[in-house]
Amino acid sequence: MHDWSDEVCVKILTQCMKAICSQKPNGGGKVIIIDAIAGSPCCKAMFDAQVLLDPLMMAVTSGKESDEEWRKMKIFKEAGYRHYEAKPLLGSMSIIELYS
Repeated sequence: MHDWSDEVCVKILTQCMKAICSQKPNGGGKVIIIDAIAGSPCCKAMFDAQVLLDPLMMAVTSGKESDEEWRKMKIFKEAGYRHYEAKPLLGSMSIIELYS
């Protein structure tokens, strides 16, 4: 998700929501994302590397690294998800589960 603008992320996630709702019309579906979250719990060296990814993403792509608290909540809500959970995976990577 960090490769795209917020608007494109919302469009992609909205399409995912439509797909899971077509399979489970009464809710209960989820989307699983593996992505970097800046500031996720880790050692200091990994946090420093996460912070440096933000300028890199702005220079190379139109995206940016995500701070879970302000960016992802906004994107997920705009796409229609009612709840999400983010769990650290390895380094800056996290598993994010979105619930319809």
